[in-house]
Amino acid sequence: MTMGCPCSLLFLSYQPKIPRLEKTSCNPSSSSCSKCKFMDSPIILWSQVGNCVDKRPKRVLYRSQFWLKSCCSTDNFKSGCIVHLTLLLFSFILSNTMPWIGIDKNSWQVQASVISDNTLLRRYIVTHGKAILRYALPIPIDEPIRGLQSTLEQLLIDLHSPGKSGISLAWKDIQKAKPILHRGEVEILLDTRKEHRDEAAVALGDVDQLLESIQEKIKVTKNSKKALKDMKNEIAQQTESTLDKIAQLEEWMVQGFPYPIPHKYDSLPRLKGRATVEMTVTKANHPTVDSSSLFRDKNGSPIGNSIHLVAILDGYSAPLTSGNFIQALLNNIYQNATIVHKESGFYLFVQPKQLLIDSNTKKPRHIPMEVLVDGDPYPIWGKTLETADLADLQPVLPMTAFGALAMVHSSEDENDANSSFFIFTLDPRSEQARNKGGNVLNGNVATFGYIVEGLEYLLQISPNDTITHTRILNGMDKWEP
Repeated sequence: MTMGCPCSLLFLSYQPKIPRLEKTSCNPSSSSCSKCKFMDSPIILWSQVGNCVDKRPKRVLYRSQFWLKSCCSTDNFKSGCIVHLTLLLFSFILSNTMPWIGIDKNSWQVQASVISDNTLLRRYIVTHGKAILRYALPIPIDEPIRGLQSTLEQLLIDLHSPGKSGISLAWKDIQKAKPILHRGEVEILLDTRKEHRDEAAVALGDVDQLLESIQEKIKVTKNSKKALKDMKNEIAQQTESTLDKIAQLEEWMVQGFPYPIPHKYDSLPRLKGRATVEMTVTKANHPTVDSSSLFRDKNGSPIGNSIHLVAILDGYSAPLTSGNFIQALLNNIYQNATIVHKESGFYLFVQPKQLLIDSNTKKPRHIPMEVLVDGDPYPIWGKTLETADLADLQPVLPMTAFGALAMVHSSEDENDANSSFFIFTLDPRSEQARNKGGNVLNGNVATFGYIVEGLEYLLQISPNDTITHTRILNGMDKWEP
């Protein structure tokens, strides 16, 4: 056997009462196997059966995984495999005895879950695009930065408690957040990709300063007679800024693209990461003709007949849909695209004036339905959650957030999406937005990103308004045509 990188991935695939063992080999031609995650050290990923909370009998999730260092240069490969198999069996036994020895198996999860046991936190996550994007990143759930993130999100929720009780709860949250950061700084830096470690060190310093500033604001607010609402808003804004820094740190921690895309989609463009795009929306009527066509700020003052929307596309969860959207932007498909329909409190429907044409077939391009179920290692392609009989499960990218972007397919064919898309405008307080399962479209349209700037103007957009300009701000290095 070639020994360039002779490590193997052994997965114990668990079906109820029917265990089986499967073996897939790493690429032996490379000295740094792409499946070994950390490219500078030979590491074997062992997957052990975790706490399956999924309702599907045939698609059981691997909820728990852990790393074991291994010497890939060993001459006795067979004996090495015996040792590794023994360790794997030991992990299986351990996983089934955890309830008796007091270890929480869920704490071993490798990928964070959008769904939280905390009802208020779950509602916050599934109704805020930025929060969804943070949780959608494929990094381990037990990373210290995840603990810091969830503590600050809890702080935002606690601020909404009435009167000074909200400030008291926020004080307790910030007191928890600082030790998490200080204890986990070294681990966060080590888990950051090498090329971003200098930037990560600076960002961690910024986060530390922001936490100090938030603490001081809360401390002052506790003893201040200034309007509590204004003080709470200031604290919330600074906390959101800190979470933006944390989101950037988490993205630098992602170790490559997490799964292979089936070869049958090789002809389709894909986005293997995140990209940020900007769209300018202009009112249909010129302001000199009808002053009501002006966009207005939160105080009601007119700001002009155009606004800018900034969106983040998530190629980790929807690589083909995001990649297709980037292709459409590059081909100017959305130049002068029209908002053709507005369903109040539900969505805006954007329909370009031309279709995206495949350069190979010279025909309109069709992309498959694509949805990543929360906790799954890779998306479901070619089926909606309804047709896959999984309608009760939660997508990693739900359309329940205000400003969610989702590709449109026809009612006859879930795999004929081209370039038309939805912008969802569900009120975060509505039952459709807050429900764990969302509504009938959740998982039945391919959500691929969220608008993160310009949200305050979405409800002012009307039918016949047009997208007059688009540009890609960053992420082209993650796009593959």
